[in-house]
Amino acid sequence: MAKYAHLMYELKQIAKVGKICLTICLVAGFVAGCCSNRLEADYGAAFTYNTTVQLARPEADLDTSPATGLSPVAGDKVMGAYNKSFERQVQQRAPYATFINMGVSQ
Repeated sequence: MAKYAHLMYELKQIAKVGKICLTICLVAGFVAGCCSNRLEADYGAAFTYNTTVQLARPEADLDTSPATGLSPVAGDKVMGAYNKSFERQVQQRAPYATFINMGVSQ
């Protein structure tokens, strides 16, 4: 029995360390759940911006001129590249050669 007393003591110490680590992980998880994230910080920013712009310039809805920016050709190329980025790309494998060494006689 005295032979295993040291092993039992070590197992109890390992169990204590395990309980402490588990407690720390649980506390860290609970604290992280209470923190706000970046999305919550920006929540409603677009709505606030649009409301402010509409209040600052209420006559903007009377402007019927088209929006300016990219030319139609450039816009078409940009949208084509954007749509193409979602297509599944097939990886082409290089052909491989197998060599079977049968031996060579002279």
